[in-house]
Amino acid sequence: MYKVLETFIEKDHENRKYTKGEVYPAEGFKVTKKRAAELQGNKNKYKRPFLGEEIKASDSK
Repeated sequence: MYKVLETFIEKDHENRKYTKGEVYPAEGFKVTKKRAAELQGNKNKYKRPFLGEEIKASDSK
């Protein structure tokens, strides 16, 4: 799980909108490490990260 830093629409999740502060991925969706890394980096067409660091299950309790 990851915290959303910037609102975006995830093309790989049926164009679901993720709003800043939400947890990614939403229930029922999965994410690959590669896709998470793409969304955490700034080497995309918007030049900014959309996800924060991975939230471990024990961190979210």
